[in-house]
Amino acid sequence: MPTCKPTPTAASCETVFAGIHTSLFALATSDLSAADAAALGIVDRDVGVLGFRRLGDLLCSTMPEAVIRCYGRDDTDYCGFHVRKRTGESYTEFYTEFADGSSMTTSTNPESVSYPLVRIFRRVAAVEDTGLLEIAHRAAIAEHSLARGTRAIRARPDLTSCAAMIERFLDRYIRLIASAG
Repeated sequence: MPTCKPTPTAASCETVFAGIHTSLFALATSDLSAADAAALGIVDRDVGVLGFRRLGDLLCSTMPEAVIRCYGRDDTDYCGFHVRKRTGESYTEFYTEFADGSSMTTSTNPESVSYPLVRIFRRVAAVEDTGLLEIAHRAAIAEHSLARGTRAIRARPDLTSCAAMIERFLDRYIRLIASAG
């Protein structure tokens, strides 16, 4: 699996978003290993059935061991991410931001944890079917909106917007770590 340096020289590692806490780089499909491309192709098909389209692949300077494939759809308030690590471990997530500055992630990653202090809310859905994961996420959005008196913000289906979402999430997470230290 390829990695990018914070100042990439490869054309395939063009900076998509340079934030306070991380830089996110676009990765060309040709830079993926055959195994990664095949595994991600299966996810593309599964998410495509739901009407999502692949927006591109990102490498994150704070998580260089993984490729983050981003998905979007024009008519929704969430985007999709599929994270594939060098170890072969992978998980799928749907992510929504809310007007009160909070976020909700519904993930197949069993290690997902909520951090209410910094408005990071996560649900684990032990499902393999992406359609069931999306249903679980829509239910989580409705519950979160009602419980917090907030509303979901429309997700823009483009790679730069997904990168900005990752940066905003990391900003809240890093503030939590800093306050604990």
